[in-house]
Amino acid sequence: MDDLVIPAKDEKEGLEKLREVLEVASKYGLEMKFKKCQFLRRKVEFLGHVVENGTIHPSIAKTIAVKKFPVPTTVKQVQSFLGLTGYFRKFIPAYSQIAKPLSDLTRKDNSFMFEQPQMEAIEKLKKLLTESPVLSIFQQGRTTELHTDTSQQGYGAILLQEAEDGKLHPVQYMSQKTTPAEEKYSSYELEVLAVVNALKKFRTYLLGNHFKIITDCSAFQKTMDKKDLVTRVARWTLLLEEYDYEIVHRSGQRMQHVDALSRYPVTIITSDTLTARLQRAQQEDENIQNLKSLIGTNNATDFFIKNEILYKYVDGRELIAAPRDMQTELIKLAHEKGHFSSAKTEEIILLDLCRLPTKRYQHILTIIDAFTKFTWLYPVKSTTLEDALDKLKLQQKTFGSPKRIITDKGCPFNSKGFDDYCTEEKIQNLQITTGVPRGNGQVERIHRTLIPVLTKLSIDDPTKWYKFVDRLQRILNSTSNRSTKWSRFELLTGVTMRNKEDLYLRNLLMEEMVEELQEQRNQLRQDAKRNIQKIQAENKRTYDRKRKKAPGYQKGDLVAIQRTQFGSGLKLRPKFLGPYKVIEVKPRDRYNLERVGNHEKVLN
Repeated sequence: MDDLVIPAKDEKEGLEKLREVLEVASKYGLEMKFKKCQFLRRKVEFLGHVVENGTIHPSIAKTIAVKKFPVPTTVKQVQSFLGLTGYFRKFIPAYSQIAKPLSDLTRKDNSFMFEQPQMEAIEKLKKLLTESPVLSIFQQGRTTELHTDTSQQGYGAILLQEAEDGKLHPVQYMSQKTTPAEEKYSSYELEVLAVVNALKKFRTYLLGNHFKIITDCSAFQKTMDKKDLVTRVARWTLLLEEYDYEIVHRSGQRMQHVDALSRYPVTIITSDTLTARLQRAQQEDENIQNLKSLIGTNNATDFFIKNEILYKYVDGRELIAAPRDMQTELIKLAHEKGHFSSAKTEEIILLDLCRLPTKRYQHILTIIDAFTKFTWLYPVKSTTLEDALDKLKLQQKTFGSPKRIITDKGCPFNSKGFDDYCTEEKIQNLQITTGVPRGNGQVERIHRTLIPVLTKLSIDDPTKWYKFVDRLQRILNSTSNRSTKWSRFELLTGVTMRNKEDLYLRNLLMEEMVEELQEQRNQLRQDAKRNIQKIQAENKRTYDRKRKKAPGYQKGDLVAIQRTQFGSGLKLRPKFLGPYKVIEVKPRDRYNLERVGNHEKVLN
């Protein structure tokens, strides 16, 4: 539980309610950190709003992107500012009159002279744009849109929601500079990055709500359906999966309000960022304050202050002076992110926290439940039958034997030992045709996503990719699926995956709520089945428009086989091999063939 707000009309009522809350907390063993508590305040900031004397207005963090918009020095910058403010002109009375001094600067016959009238117009428009009735308070269930745009300089976004007047009002603005590394991204990657960062920024508003993403990048519409994705984009798509959204393309002319925020970004530090927490923690740390007071003397030549944070030069690197209260958090972040720049932190991670294994793995064995899509990822040292059966038997201990197994024709699955295992366990073994990976499409799609992500995560040491597999599996199975509308974990267990420190699942088992859990799971699965069938029907209609029914053949027919694999030196060979004679007709459009003549054999 976080940020508990207790409203009251006066001091007496406030004390009575506080006593009730503290009694309940004491009864159920809830602990509160006294240093973080604030009592009988007339003004508090909560969920991006300032509550003061019976009124609510947006906090400065929500409007700083507009308030800090730089003073224009060129005609182009004036046009950008007018594009931003003009989008919301319907909410600003007498907008044209207020903006006239700025509009006059954009005329070809006028010289650019930015004087007092122009400055007053800028300040007045900023003020009107960042307070009611323009800026709206977010409300659940209303039509919501996320407008994003990007440039080499930065990216911007505006969260809008339909108000009582039936018009879209801005809820919050975002503007952020691109880093030196991001400046090298392609325009397409920057557009995706803008959306991803906007979703992170507005996560508390958007999660669990349906909304539209409005962008002028037509390529972004097809991102989720692409077969091959750029590595970093593949990683970002995992973050998009948990949201319920639709993408709408809109021309750049109609996106000038966001374009201005992306081309003239400002650096924003809000109260919940790591930077802000570091600033506060350093201010409260006595040792760090003593070090700050020594800067400029011979006793602290290696220390310096940047953005109100104390750093130290170590071997040519800029390292943060970690306050005592945040050392555990910073070590944890370093462990999870894998790139925190502190020599001491690296030593702790390698020796005390990680204890990195020395074994080497070469492959991933992927097992997917076809209905719930729940995925198990097993790093294995080789593709031997023993490794494959070892993992399958591990599954069997928990879930029993499946009815069917669909595999490719890899070495372990094409062996007699695997056939014997399936026969003994009464499992139907279906193998896809060589060169037609869509026969096992669920696994292929997972691999197309996972391989680039693992490559990125293990860039410092590619041999240690297996360290990230468990973490990736957890993220994958706890993310909502677009077809079922639930996460794989929810469909398999009936509950939402929780972090390891959450006691929800343990309490659930202790209270023996097995029967209720089963009923909930059955209902989830019925709903998921309907959603899957709906998506499959839509996909079938799309697929059928481009395909026709495969021709049927009879025993004794002569046929040719289309070549599906072109290795080195085979590109100029005939596209079809044959003739072959059909000697057996099998279910699902499969045939056993016999070569006629001495032509090239099919390698299968």
